[in-house]
Amino acid sequence: MKSIHLKGVHINEQTMNTVSVAIKKNMTLQAIILEDAGITDEGALSLSIGLQSNTLIHSLSLPRNQLTSAGLEHIIDCLDVNQNLTDLDLRDNLITDIPSSLNTYLQTETSSIRSLLLNGNPLQARSVAQLLSSLSQNTSVLQLGVKLVRHYIVTILRCLSINHCFNHSRVNIGIR
Repeated sequence: MKSIHLKGVHINEQTMNTVSVAIKKNMTLQAIILEDAGITDEGALSLSIGLQSNTLIHSLSLPRNQLTSAGLEHIIDCLDVNQNLTDLDLRDNLITDIPSSLNTYLQTETSSIRSLLLNGNPLQARSVAQLLSSLSQNTSVLQLGVKLVRHYIVTILRCLSINHCFNHSRVNIGIR
């Protein structure tokens, strides 16, 4: 099996632990897609543990779940070990702040993330500005997805003009 794709199936913490064990054991697995599965921060912790053991997985897609900034922090924890994880889709969750550990990771030479999709999260403008600043030195991220409300644009534009971010990246910033 090369991928796990569950959409609209509620996964409780016990089931998430079972999924984590399966991820550890299946060394042919390349992609995990758990969309609209009710995954919480605790589920993200279980998933992160599995991703630390199986470093062959390159794509993690968790759109429309219950993840907060703490859940994102759990996912980031596996990135130092799993350097094959290149595509991270966390659209439409409950993430308000980008953890400093993600900003630090994106500034390292070992950063492997190519695609980081955060569209539909209630991200704070300052947090997005810090993310953009972190990416100003990054050469791995090719696609970033965020969606902002109009009054955040001044903060973001300040970041872009100060740091001259994204002269090498494809940026997808939606404005509503």
